[in-house]
Amino acid sequence: MYISNDQLGQINNIISNLEISANETLLLMIGEDSTLDFDWLFEQLNSMEISFMGGIFPGIIHGKNNFKDGAILKILPITSKPIMITGLENNDFEISRLLEHLEIGNTQITLFTLIDGLTSNVATYLQKLYHHYGNSVKYLGAGAGSLSLVQQPCIFSNEGFFQDAAIICLVNLKVSLGVEHGWERLEGPIVATRVEKNVIHELNWKNAFEVYKEIAEKDSGLTFNDENFFDIAKCYPFGIFREEREDLVRDPISVNENGSLICVGEVPENTVLYILKGKNNALIQSAKIAIESSISHLTEDIKHTIIIDCISRTLFLEEEFPKELEAISEAMPDSDEKESLPQGVLSLGEISSSGNGHLEFYNKTLVIGVLTNP
Repeated sequence: MYISNDQLGQINNIISNLEISANETLLLMIGEDSTLDFDWLFEQLNSMEISFMGGIFPGIIHGKNNFKDGAILKILPITSKPIMITGLENNDFEISRLLEHLEIGNTQITLFTLIDGLTSNVATYLQKLYHHYGNSVKYLGAGAGSLSLVQQPCIFSNEGFFQDAAIICLVNLKVSLGVEHGWERLEGPIVATRVEKNVIHELNWKNAFEVYKEIAEKDSGLTFNDENFFDIAKCYPFGIFREEREDLVRDPISVNENGSLICVGEVPENTVLYILKGKNNALIQSAKIAIESSISHLTEDIKHTIIIDCISRTLFLEEEFPKELEAISEAMPDSDEKESLPQGVLSLGEISSSGNGHLEFYNKTLVIGVLTNP
């Protein structure tokens, strides 16, 4: 369900009429420019004893349109109440003990997770999550946060509002996934020779920014200055080499005073990288491939179509971004189910099972999860 910013004042009445049962949770995905009193909303939801979870995102998606404000609401059947994981800025944060009572139940459920997209230890969180559940579930999720890239509380549940946090929910639906990005290699291979988590200090044993700058400026014809790093860098992400699959994209979002590049998501030290370049047609075509992959083998009616689309794709495609959403909507099969309409978020990082079932954190990528009855 899509709620425009003008309707948010009536959100309590809207939710009251949804008839949410004890074995369901309310997912709220909210655009960062929304005018919503969260303290009031949480108090109302808790007074109605409604299980809920959600996040604040740079934007939301409703069909062929995207907005910086408003909200997407979805009622999801669950096996148990969502679990909030906090303290992700610390290397020793706890996860296994908190998940002990989250029963899988059957092998066709979906693990849905939202995470603060600007927190530390994203890769560690996903590794711990995968270590606990392995290939017994499929994974779908998104990085929350603000386009300003200023970290602040952005993940919430019945427990409250948090930053440096993630929420986990076992959804009693199976998911068919499509994951594509469409970026192409420009330069490489390059070795990330000195890295700390998501900060690349050296490439090929040289200052990371100097190596990156030379390649990006030569291709773009532009010159980096103190104010335009992101404007240029959004067109030249890194690709982590993966055998027989698309490179795993990492988005450089800033450079520090030492010439180190800060990325969304960790980069393993000594990994092989490529500098990628985008072409509008290739990115739009990748959306068509992603939706076709996710619906190609369906035999059941679609309950929900959740779109997790990186905010930096909108910044790159600019006025052509609606073509990406149109490619998704036009490929969807006809359905009488209103909630099957593609809806979701513009994210700071995308989460999904990869082709071999392993859990991945993506940048500049489109993830589509089509949910059906198990």
